[in-house]
Amino acid sequence: MRAYMKERRRLNAMLKIDAILLAVFAVSIAAYYLLRARPGFADEVCRVFSAPTRAMLGRFWGIVPFSATELFYIVCILFVIFHVIYTIVRVRRSFMRLRQFLHRVLVLLAAASFLWSLYGWLWGVEYYARGFSDETGIPTAAPANVEELFKVTAGFLAAANALSSEVPRDKDGHFVCDTDAIFDKAPTLYDNLAEYFPNLAGECRRPKPMMFSKVMSAMGFTGVYFAYTGESNINVDIPGCFIPSTVAHELAHQLGYASEQECNFIGILACISSGDTSYSYSGYLCGLVYLMNALYSSDYEAWSYLRENFSPELETDWRDNSAYWEKYDSPVDTFFENLYDGYLKGNGQSLGIYSYDACVTMLVEYFKA
Repeated sequence: MRAYMKERRRLNAMLKIDAILLAVFAVSIAAYYLLRARPGFADEVCRVFSAPTRAMLGRFWGIVPFSATELFYIVCILFVIFHVIYTIVRVRRSFMRLRQFLHRVLVLLAAASFLWSLYGWLWGVEYYARGFSDETGIPTAAPANVEELFKVTAGFLAAANALSSEVPRDKDGHFVCDTDAIFDKAPTLYDNLAEYFPNLAGECRRPKPMMFSKVMSAMGFTGVYFAYTGESNINVDIPGCFIPSTVAHELAHQLGYASEQECNFIGILACISSGDTSYSYSGYLCGLVYLMNALYSSDYEAWSYLRENFSPELETDWRDNSAYWEKYDSPVDTFFENLYDGYLKGNGQSLGIYSYDACVTMLVEYFKA
């Protein structure tokens, strides 16, 4: 009887604590969703809390040579597995099985609510803050002009063709990526571009290669900026010619820009202006992919004309990239694509995953002159 009463008092106390924590996190989440779109609110939160906190986290986790992001996911998975097993054991041994089970479920819900609330205030608000387009006046949506699209695409093709023979290649003609050199260049990658766009003069930290890069590829991701650790994480299994532009894209997130189309555009500009041949080629190649896709839909004959004028080296990289992603075309990739599409739309990105392609408008508007 004494053991029963002791457990009852303990569980009653724990359930009260669970309820309080859940209520606090629920209020925080509700406040985030209610206030995030109010004019000026997100900008102030980002200035006072989000950006400084992410920068602090980035400096702290930047000390370790591995991806703390991957460690975070591993710990979370192990925690859930352990929690489920521990719950089964405790419930079976408990005098009050229903209350014990409810307590264990509420602990899991409280942890998930805390992480979701923190994510909203750390990064989610960035989707509603002033973006690069607002700061520079470069439009993200403009009427399509096929002639301008063709000229800009042709310009990118000419630059990519010229640089394709200057980048390192193996004996079979495939792009060779010195990952260490690419990552070492990252902290100064935006220095040249920041002279023209002072708003890009923030701190960039060395990105982290992901140990589970093949898993990332299976999910359809080339990189990820993780707000909890302030890290830019790179899938180093993808074709090497796209690693530099991926680094530039994730660093744009690190600088505080959430929009995928803006980060694509910013990353391409950073690569082109970097003064590094591998980065420049990767930037032009990345931009060419999006521009060619847009031209294919707008003017197939113009697309065919440009497609026939790829240099042999560019053709090799183009085919390598297509062959690589064909290997990962599966229901798993489709599932995560739909999941991420819903995530982007839930954060005010109406185009969802097509936000990446929308950088074409910015590229045409910027380079058409």
